[in-house]
Amino acid sequence: MRTIDNTAFLHQRIKAMTEFPDQNPNPVLQVNTQGVLVYANPASQPILDAWCIQLGTVLPDALRQQVDNSTTTRHLEIELAVAEKTFKFEVVALPNCEIINIYATDITATKVIAKFPIQNPNPVIKVSPEGRLLFANEAGTPIIKACQMSAGDLCHDNLLLHIRAAAKSQTVQTVELAIAEQTFVFNIVPVPEFGFINIYGTDITATKALEVAHQENERLLLNILPAAIAARLKNGEDLIADKLEDISILFADLVGFTQLSSGLPARETVDFLNTIFSAFDRLSERYGLEKIKTIGDAYMVVGGLDRDR
Repeated sequence: MRTIDNTAFLHQRIKAMTEFPDQNPNPVLQVNTQGVLVYANPASQPILDAWCIQLGTVLPDALRQQVDNSTTTRHLEIELAVAEKTFKFEVVALPNCEIINIYATDITATKVIAKFPIQNPNPVIKVSPEGRLLFANEAGTPIIKACQMSAGDLCHDNLLLHIRAAAKSQTVQTVELAIAEQTFVFNIVPVPEFGFINIYGTDITATKALEVAHQENERLLLNILPAAIAARLKNGEDLIADKLEDISILFADLVGFTQLSSGLPARETVDFLNTIFSAFDRLSERYGLEKIKTIGDAYMVVGGLDRDR
């Protein structure tokens, strides 16, 4: 007969419980491995009332089945209608505690939007399994116009490949496409029960612009500071002062550059410096040196900043 250390078991139970406080705005349930309810936070009371259950009683069969399966799978999800709402239940097994946590999320609004795409503020396009346009809501109309499509036409070539892949595999496909001057992420969702495919678009143009700006800022920062120092600045260090016992500093200056540049057009002067400094950059990278800065025709590089070398 297996014995249980009551103190350790209680400690594990308390730890598990404190992860899901009563103040959680979403329903949280805990059951034992037999599917008996042992804990429910206040937000879950409407669900308990709809199911006519309380602490010490067994969950409804649909959810109880997921509890039984979670003992081997550890993490499962299921959608269930409760009264007039739809919830997504995530069933997570905690084998060390002999407890299963169930997190519920009200997805009623999401389901309603999915059923009534006209009211969706994001683009929604409905196509046949072959990829022919059936419907587009108001937010999706600019995309349709940009692609010069009308009802019955085949979709954009790149989108068409993913539509047919979704129809064949009956799984959600995701693709990022630039249309006109905007960039969209499209989630292509088969709806086999009704014989069509929904395409949900999200405009990520602003997000992509921020990414480009961030990358440019990163490039400029690394052009004037060593990567390690730049990382420390971004992490919030105000004062950076390190002691390095053995470093070498190289200052390179082009002899006669002033006279040379006075006889060259500005474009040729810049191209000349770019050729020279690009060669220096390659050598610095090859030998593990850190470029500090360039000013005019001067190039400054340091060796020994990387303590691993």
